[in-house]
Amino acid sequence: LFAVAILVFRALPAEFVPSQDQSRLSVRLQTAVSSDITETARLLQKADEVPQKVFSMATTAILLQVFFMYVFTAAMKSGEAWRDGTAVYYALSADHFAKPFAGFLLQFPGLLKLSTHLVYGFEWIGPFLLFVPFFFGPVRTLLVAAFIFLHFNLNLSLALGIFPWISSAAMLPFVPRWFWEKISAWARRSAAHTERRGAHGRQLAIYYDG
Repeated sequence: LFAVAILVFRALPAEFVPSQDQSRLSVRLQTAVSSDITETARLLQKADEVPQKVFSMATTAILLQVFFMYVFTAAMKSGEAWRDGTAVYYALSADHFAKPFAGFLLQFPGLLKLSTHLVYGFEWIGPFLLFVPFFFGPVRTLLVAAFIFLHFNLNLSLALGIFPWISSAAMLPFVPRWFWEKISAWARRSAAHTERRGAHGRQLAIYYDG
C-alpha cells in the first residue's frame, strides 16, 4: 500500500491544484478587549503551529489495543504444533481456508517449519519492539512493514475475509513521524526536480510577421 501510494504521488504533477481552486481556511481567535497587536500576533503564530507529538488517552488506547491483540494471540499459541514447527503446515492444509498458493507452499515443509517458528517469535517480540526508544523511527517503520507483510502473506495463502486488511490498517497509527518527514522531504525534492526539468524543457518561440 505504501509503495503504490508513493508511486501514485510521484506521478502527479508538481502543482495539481490550481490556485483558483484552492480553499481558504478561516481561524477565529478570541482576544481580550485591552490586548494589543503583539498578543494577536502571538495567538496567530500559536494557531499556525502544528503539534509534533500527540499524546492522549485515545492514542495510548489505540496503540495498546493492537499491542495486546498480538501478545494475546501469541499467548494462545500454546499447542504442540507451534513447538514442533508444524502449525503453519496444518493451517495451510485446511481445505476450507487454503488458497491455491497454500498448495504450492505445502511442497516446502522445511520452509513451513521455519515460518512457524518465525511467526510465533515475531508475534511475541514484535509488539514490544514497537515501543523501543532506540532508533525509534527506522525501527518502528521496519516493524510496521513487517506486520503488514505478515498479513499480506496470510491473505495470499488463506481465505480469511477482511481480517488481513483490517489488521494491516490497524498498524497505520504506528507509522512514526520520522517516516512521514522522510516522505515529505523526498516529495518536495521530487517536485522541485520535476519543476526544474519542465522549466529547462520549455522553449520560447517568437514569430514575427514583417
